[in-house]
Amino acid sequence: MTEQRRSYAGECVYVGVDVHKETYTVTCVCHKQIVKTATVQAEPASLAASLRRWFPGATLASAYEAGFSAFVLHRALTKAGISNIVVNPASLAVAANDKVKTDRRDSKRLAVDLADGRLRGIYVPTEYLLKKRSGPASCRAPARSWSSTAPHWRARAKPHCINLA
Repeated sequence: MTEQRRSYAGECVYVGVDVHKETYTVTCVCHKQIVKTATVQAEPASLAASLRRWFPGATLASAYEAGFSAFVLHRALTKAGISNIVVNPASLAVAANDKVKTDRRDSKRLAVDLADGRLRGIYVPTEYLLKKRSGPASCRAPARSWSSTAPHWRARAKPHCINLA
């Protein structure tokens, strides 16, 4: 049996991404209908390629919450020609009775809010500015033992895809 694929040529698909260290949970909305929900490996270039493969010819717009991974995903998506915004997690509207947080709910909320135009992106610094911020001047902290500074250095290395485990 052959699978019929819908044509997305000329349509706008809104993508909400819930970012974690190992996986991304992705929800895609087109014409106020959820057309795809998936959990994929946390590889920014792979996600961009998957979105292009799932929705050939579509105009893609995506959003994800700012967090530990900095702007690596943002740069990969924009490099692939996908419009992306990074959102302040505290600025997202949450219903008072909606206490359960799941990856699917978060990605769905991002996609729906993006489609409705309710999201506003934060400032994304240039790579030059980020490198300047993490330069030698920021490393002049008083010397401490490795055990107390190891988490600090691991957190600084993660956005640059360096594994210090």
